[in-house]
Amino acid sequence: MTTAVHLDPDRLWRHGPGKSAAVAPVRPGPEADSSGGLGLRPALEEDTAPMDAVRAALAELTYPARAAAGSVGDPAAVIGAALRVHRLEPHGEYAFHSSHPSVRAKYPVVVRDRSRGLVFDPWSWRWCADPVGADRHGPRFRLQVRTEHLPRFYGGLRPILGDLEQGVTLRHLATVAGAVGLELVATEGARDGVAFDLVPGSADPAGSADPAGAADPADDAARPGVDAPTWGRILERRSAGRMPRGLPGALLSASRGLRPDESAALAAALGGTVPLPGPPVVGMHTLHRRGDRWHRDDGAPVPAAAMAEVLASHGLPNAPRNGAYLERAEFLAFATADPDAIAAECGTEAVRLALVRAGWLIQGLSYPAAACGRVCRPTRSFDDPAVTSLLGRPRREHVLLAAVIGVSPATGIEVLL
Repeated sequence: MTTAVHLDPDRLWRHGPGKSAAVAPVRPGPEADSSGGLGLRPALEEDTAPMDAVRAALAELTYPARAAAGSVGDPAAVIGAALRVHRLEPHGEYAFHSSHPSVRAKYPVVVRDRSRGLVFDPWSWRWCADPVGADRHGPRFRLQVRTEHLPRFYGGLRPILGDLEQGVTLRHLATVAGAVGLELVATEGARDGVAFDLVPGSADPAGSADPAGAADPADDAARPGVDAPTWGRILERRSAGRMPRGLPGALLSASRGLRPDESAALAAALGGTVPLPGPPVVGMHTLHRRGDRWHRDDGAPVPAAAMAEVLASHGLPNAPRNGAYLERAEFLAFATADPDAIAAECGTEAVRLALVRAGWLIQGLSYPAAACGRVCRPTRSFDDPAVTSLLGRPRREHVLLAAVIGVSPATGIEVLL
């Protein structure tokens, strides 16, 4: 029997499956429906045409190249094009999605245009009047976490999920902005939301738009007979990978695993510089499958029993009804850190920045995964001891965020029960 206890709010990272916290398990219950808008008054001077122009440019731009600096207009239009909810997955548990992932598709992180006193509503595709008002000092934009958009049954997990989603949102904005010739510059931390500007990037459009800066060897252009994908296709391909018929879990198809060039492309996405203040305190570790064998990022084979323990530790047992098809995954990534050591040395604000960094790093896998025709699902539900033991990491480290990558069935497929 699990007993619920009060935890120090500065130690909330211990909440959740596999986090060694003596708390009652999360039990899904009624949740507020945050879809349909923020409930704010649209700014009358705004329309969707500038966002549409950005999306049209992305539809013509070959992945992973970037456009020349200054080829787009107001950075606000780029933000709107990146974040607006536009994809429908009618067979899944949550139907409406943007082109980046979010817990239960709630999108609790919004962007404020501080100079104009506006906030972007991804549901209505409008910049709306911000109740906070304008503030023309410092960076133009700031992320704001609205934890009330997440279901109440998450409890103390909500601020953790919010900081992880700050990192996911920031990486997505940086990547889309990079594709159209802008560079994201973050100058402040996570406590009041990461503040940033979008400025003209390199005048030379050669190279990758992703902030990691690595070319993608798994680009479809390298495959005979396959047209090179555009950024528009890459952003549209990202599937939530959820089970149909409202069932929980991830839906993956059986496969023979990744080719070496595909594994290399995913690993390359985890490199580069994270544009956030503070030391790089988050470690990244990967596992990839070829055939029936799993390997570490150094190529060493993983013992089958240890791998089975990690896969079985992911919240739910592997079964068709709950969709935990992790044995079909092809690539796993784990962002790990020692939150207690970070807090002792740098304070709890540094722990929050570590969560933002983890979200940034994991989101970077989404784009090369889509280029490889895979689905990328962020998750926190792996058991820490099982993962750290397999990776040879100290037990005091926690998995801040992980990603599961594999082949997703065709859109709309139904599971035979």
